[in-house]
Formats: sequence, C-alpha cells, structure tokens
Amino acid sequence: MEGMSIHGTDCLARHAYEEQKTLRLPWFESMHTLCSAKAPHQSYQDIKNGNTVRDELEKRFKSQWEKVTKESSKMKTYYAISAGFKREAYLDLQTGIERKLIARLRSSAHRLNVETGRYEVKVSAKNKPMYEDKAWRQSCKICCDENLELLLQLPFMEPALIEDERHVLAVCPAYSHLRSELDEYTLEALHDWDNRLPSLFDRPHLDGLGKFIRKIFEARFPKKKEETSTRTSQR
Repeated sequence: MEGMSIHGTDCLARHAYEEQKTLRLPWFESMHTLCSAKAPHQSYQDIKNGNTVRDELEKRFKSQWEKVTKESSKMKTYYAISAGFKREAYLDLQTGIERKLIARLRSSAHRLNVETGRYEVKVSAKNKPMYEDKAWRQSCKICCDENLELLLQLPFMEPALIEDERHVLAVCPAYSHLRSELDEYTLEALHDWDNRLPSLFDRPHLDGLGKFIRKIFEARFPKKKEETSTRTSQR
C-alpha cells in the first residue's frame, strides 16, 4: 500500500490508504503500531516482511475472535459449536436452505424466543401499558405454562425453560418425533451438547444434521397457507 502511494498508482485502494494515513484513522493506526512493533528500527515504508505482519494480524484476530465468542452471551451457541478458527464444513452443503439455516443457528440470527425476547415489547393489559418479563419472552411457550409470567415474579421460582438452540434441538418434546429419525451418534451428541456438539458440524454427520435443523425450523415456523397456495399457483 505504501508502495502504491509512493509511486502514485492510480487506483481506489491507494486513495483509501492515503485517506487513512492523512487522517490517522483506526485501521492505519493499528497497522502502523503493528509494523513498528515488529520492526522498531525500520520505518513503516521499509518493512518488507509481509508474512510477519500478516501472521501477527492473524494471531491478533484469532485472539480477539476467541475472546468475543467466549464472553458474549449471544455467541454462546457459536462457541459451543465451533471447533476452532477454520473454514466450516457446512459451507460445502449442496442444499442452500440448509446452509442458510445452519449459519443462522450458529450465529443466533434466527427467530427463536431467546433472540426475539432480548428486546422489550410493549403490550397492553387491561388498557394499561406494560412490558413483559424478559424470562417470559424468551421462554418456550410449548414447555411453559401461560401462568409462568406471574410465577416468575416469585423469589423462589426456578428459571424458565428458554427456547434457545439447545432446547429446540435436544430437549423440547414438540420435536421428539424428528429426533426419533436421527441416527444414534447424532442423538447422543445432541444430549451431550457441551462435549460432542462440534463433531456434528463436521463430516460425515452434517448432511443428516442439516436436514434435521431444516425440519425443526419448518415445524417451528410453518408457512402460512395463503403463502403456500400462492407459490403453488405461481409454479
């Protein structure tokens, strides 16, 4: 980048780099600090060992990635599934919808109550505005009684059954008929979530797992009849 700047190369990358350098923006500052640390007796322009800088950047990124995935409550499932910083096998699945659903499941970018319930939703009770309890919003409505919202206010009440990834895949009785179709290894790994889950996201179990996850989400979020009939008529 510095070479392009010195030689006046006419490209967008050079202009972006010069803007970063002139304004001392965060990307340039971090790169300059990194290069200076790796070669304290050389100027920024004289650093030629690109591999050293790249390796250090990769090391820092992995360290930050591990810290964020381990500490973030939203990344709990991602941390449980991930076996390390690498290309994930699910990206090679032939079925696009299954790749999409696995990606959403891994990153908690879905509509299960654990995610939608993170945010306060204003509701009306007897014409009086109120906010539902977060534990109730995130709970599995199949497994929890409708009176749970009131019971959660009691100091001795146990935490609600949260509708998260683990609950729908391994616990909720609403999907037990789908679990019965799984092979023995997959079923045992789901029940041993904390120790064996990453192995399911590698070959050779990934195809069956992808189909299982698709069926779970189809059961949890069934398509409306009008939408289905419209698509059928369009075909």
